[in-house]
Amino acid sequence: MEQRARTPCQHVNSLLTVNLPLAKIDSAAFKKQLTSASLHCDLCDTKMPRLWICLHSNCRAIICNTSSHAHVLKHFDTYKDSTENGYHSVYINPRALTIWCYECGRELNPLDKSELLSPDVRTYLRTVIRSLQGKRNKSPEQPFVDVPASRQSICKLSDHFLNFVKAMWSGVSPIYIPIQLVTEIKRTFEGFQGYGQEDSQEFLCFILDRLHEELPYPPSSISTFSAGYAIENGRKSHGNGSLSHTISDGNHSSKQGATKRSIISDVFEGTLESKIRCLHCKKDFEKEDRVCELLIEIDKKFKSKNQERNGESSSAIGSMFGAVTGLVGIGGKILRLQDCLSAFTATETLMGDNQYECESCGKKRDGQKTLRIKTLPETLCIMLKRFRRDQYFSKIGTYVQFPMEDFDMRPFCKEPADHEEKNEKSTASTIYDLYALIHHKGAFGAGHYVTYAKNPIDKNWYEFDDTFVTRKTPAEVAKVEAYVLFYQKKSLEKQAERDEILTQIEKESGYGQSRLISRLWFNRWRFLEAPGPITNYDFICAHGAINLLKYPKPLNLVVRIPEKVYNRFVMYYGHDDSPSITEADLQSGCPVCEQEARLIDERRKREQMDIASIDTNEIGPGEYWFLISSTWLASWHAFKAGGPIPGPIDNTRFLNANGTPKPHMQRSVHYRGVNERVWRYFYRIYGGGPICVRAVLDLYSQPYYPPQPADRQSDSSNRPRSFY
Repeated sequence: MEQRARTPCQHVNSLLTVNLPLAKIDSAAFKKQLTSASLHCDLCDTKMPRLWICLHSNCRAIICNTSSHAHVLKHFDTYKDSTENGYHSVYINPRALTIWCYECGRELNPLDKSELLSPDVRTYLRTVIRSLQGKRNKSPEQPFVDVPASRQSICKLSDHFLNFVKAMWSGVSPIYIPIQLVTEIKRTFEGFQGYGQEDSQEFLCFILDRLHEELPYPPSSISTFSAGYAIENGRKSHGNGSLSHTISDGNHSSKQGATKRSIISDVFEGTLESKIRCLHCKKDFEKEDRVCELLIEIDKKFKSKNQERNGESSSAIGSMFGAVTGLVGIGGKILRLQDCLSAFTATETLMGDNQYECESCGKKRDGQKTLRIKTLPETLCIMLKRFRRDQYFSKIGTYVQFPMEDFDMRPFCKEPADHEEKNEKSTASTIYDLYALIHHKGAFGAGHYVTYAKNPIDKNWYEFDDTFVTRKTPAEVAKVEAYVLFYQKKSLEKQAERDEILTQIEKESGYGQSRLISRLWFNRWRFLEAPGPITNYDFICAHGAINLLKYPKPLNLVVRIPEKVYNRFVMYYGHDDSPSITEADLQSGCPVCEQEARLIDERRKREQMDIASIDTNEIGPGEYWFLISSTWLASWHAFKAGGPIPGPIDNTRFLNANGTPKPHMQRSVHYRGVNERVWRYFYRIYGGGPICVRAVLDLYSQPYYPPQPADRQSDSSNRPRSFY
């Protein structure tokens, strides 16, 4: 989370004031120059990764930024007062793909949603990055039904990740090469394509985000409309496009605005509270953010006073202190992880350029900002910000001492107010044990990642360095210059409860009455401190039954426990309003889901046949191209291959709200062309827009204004606002 206020960069906007701002980056000669092995600074022999490209459209400067030369600064100073066709202040590093404005003195990250960039600037910078990656889509003009198979794939990253985890723990082979997993990652995120150096923390965030999106918990509600209604309306809906509204939505939640949850959020997600106090009106403004990791600065200035204030050390620190004496600095003082966290949660004064825009005062005021952890996750991920992504690109090699066991996070958490009800998470443990860390060897732009992890079975530490696995002692691990730390929540009381109940289940199984409960909830209870109330919504469908088409082996979804154990669970954790499951429910299935599946399958086949009969490679005289979003077409292909029903056509990826084209859009990447018959077919079923018509397959050619489709004239709610 950023701790300093930001203002928009005005210098990058000037790059868009010229015609063809991407002419230089797109030129074949310039790309050939960048791929040359002998590429070096125009003014010296410095090579990658310390080279920068000036993004001025008429400037081909490739210059270095080292402590001895810093030719990029000389280039910037030379043209500092020249504003013709834009400023020479914005540069990109072709290796790290980092964009830096020297006038503002900060990075411009178009992938960061918090960055204050206009949509046009964000699109321009993303296009620059994509172009330098050499990943532009060069597919020839083709009918959209022939989209490459990679775009039609519905195989999820979670499937490959599951196979990866299974192979790692199977013991069949001492080495596993996750080719399918890596291929899927590269396919879905172009930033990891190629063989360049990538940041492990960014890789981790991408994996967790994708798994969270692919593994959402089912909705915690029951659909109220009957089977007859769904079936009858499903038969009649194809003509007016309403089938998607009669089929139950697996992602629908009865609570509007409810946060999507998954096993990833249950394990990794915590809550960070940001509080700002206006020093003028004395009002407090609070904001909560859900985070899966803490990004912590390595701040040396806090170590002295915090070591005095927190003189007591945990048992883990005491036992490991001797192992790190060789890393201690002058005066015997070391920088601890607790010191960095104290700096992270310290109150910061917002003054001068960093004044806070007070909602109550209606103007900028001096303020005080404080961060506190409101909810701790089951797995605590802490990243130490070792890489300076400024104009010099360097790495912070300071050793930070970290606890191995009994790490108490309570000093950095928000204390619940007296009037607040202490819920399950607010009274949870704040003690953690380290179980893994990532270490980066080398300097910025050229290094190697090594992982250290504790085996939960034999309790030993191991070093994973590519194909080499070496057992390590805790003392050796404590000496490592950590980059990312992973802690697991520890609760002796919770573990004692698990041991007791598991013993009771083993003794009483097969005797007396029993209950079937969700296996997913049972596993949450086994491994998480806060499993939540007992629920069967994990696997029942929207109609309160079990969809046997989706879950052909329903016995794998449940666990049988004794009635007494069930009553203990209800007493400890409660039970939501989900229906109970019996043996008969496991066999009967859901007739509504079966009928819906048949209707949807018929619709898939019908749409595929209809489109195949009217789609063409070319258009005839007097006909026009109707441009349509490539992303939406990919979702339709996924539906055709067995995926969910796509929503309305959304051409806002390449069109503004008023129907005018966005800059720097590329054919096949952002849009494709279909003939009028295909467009009207899709529009009749799905609706959406805005409509975009051209005589040639080029978004920036002369527009054509078609009449409004007759079959949508009466439907004002679904009619596009613009027919550009």
